[in-house]
Amino acid sequence: MFDEPHWKSSSNQRKSRRDAVRIGADLLISAGPRFKVSVLDLSQTGFRAETGNHIERGSKVYLTIPSFQSLSARVAWNERDCYGCEFTHPLHQSIFEHIARKYPMLVE
Repeated sequence: MFDEPHWKSSSNQRKSRRDAVRIGADLLISAGPRFKVSVLDLSQTGFRAETGNHIERGSKVYLTIPSFQSLSARVAWNERDCYGCEFTHPLHQSIFEHIARKYPMLVE
């Protein structure tokens, strides 16, 4: 039996609302490569992204969502191809809401 993923088990410890989204974005590792990621959820304080590229825990990264400035963050955890990142500076509530409305997770 598998342990519950970190991002699920800690959901009751979150300080801010987390919305499911689907965003094709770029991620730049500080002093490293840039590649594509899928942002799966977003809060004012961080995001969860999926990528086939390996990123070391603790790495400083820059997330670029189309039509927005790059956002600096730190990789807090990873599980397989999913990475949980904490923003260096939390998003303003209105920016968070705008991004969440623009890129909602579509349910089929």
